[in-house]
Amino acid sequence: MSIRSALFVPGNSAAMVLSSPILDADTIILDCEDAIAMSSKDSASLLIKHTLMQLPRRQKEFWVRINPLGSDFFMDDLNNILPSLPDALLIPKADGDDWGEIIASIEKVENKFKLKPISLIALIESAKGVLTCEKLAHHPRTKGFLLGGEDFASDMGIARREDNRELLFARYQVVTWAKAFKLLCLDTPYTDIDNLEGFKLDCEFSASIGFDGKACIHPLQAEVANEVYSVSETQITWAKEVLEETKRQSLGVFSFKGKMIDRPVILRAEQTIEKAKKWGLLR
Repeated sequence: MSIRSALFVPGNSAAMVLSSPILDADTIILDCEDAIAMSSKDSASLLIKHTLMQLPRRQKEFWVRINPLGSDFFMDDLNNILPSLPDALLIPKADGDDWGEIIASIEKVENKFKLKPISLIALIESAKGVLTCEKLAHHPRTKGFLLGGEDFASDMGIARREDNRELLFARYQVVTWAKAFKLLCLDTPYTDIDNLEGFKLDCEFSASIGFDGKACIHPLQAEVANEVYSVSETQITWAKEVLEETKRQSLGVFSFKGKMIDRPVILRAEQTIEKAKKWGLLR
């Protein structure tokens, strides 16, 4: 699973849900939870169900953010959404203490409808969620993390800042556990939709510490995220040159253009080429 941009789309807006397949995001997150008023929860779940069942099979991934365990809508969401075969469920308020109960509920519905196990993305948005990432990562049903900065800050009782400094520990904790278990890891949304330069800087920082991509709340953000979390022409050229030189060398460590090249550098070059292939960037 490799995703640069995951765009939230409110599940109760027929126009937005139906137009979502043509948007530039790698993944569309159809939302039953925070973006939906209580009075529209049922209609959002049903609209998502029928949309997914009728979408032509799909050139991008479609996830659904369901309502949390303990809410009045959790089981209804599972019964409506799972038979429509989304690519993943985004599970809000995830932490290691309730993950087993959530999965047991999902498996009950999967067995009822004779469905294959669905991928689960844990939405980390509390102090407990951050500190139980290890338990979440150990579970084989967990395929990735998405950090929810707004709810995390609220749970911590702290104010959000323009530079996201208050999320530093949470970001490093979540991305490190994701990488340790080879899971997808997406960074928190950037809520100032008019500040694309600030959004780009935020993406560049999170990409620099290992995040695979960014949760987005506007289509223009998805375009920027796709650029930042891809690989550049310069990076592709470097990777090609390193791998070509590696074939000519018989040593485990060698010097190339004044830089030491060893196994970790070669692996990074291989990963760069894999990403370039994934996103159709090789010429």
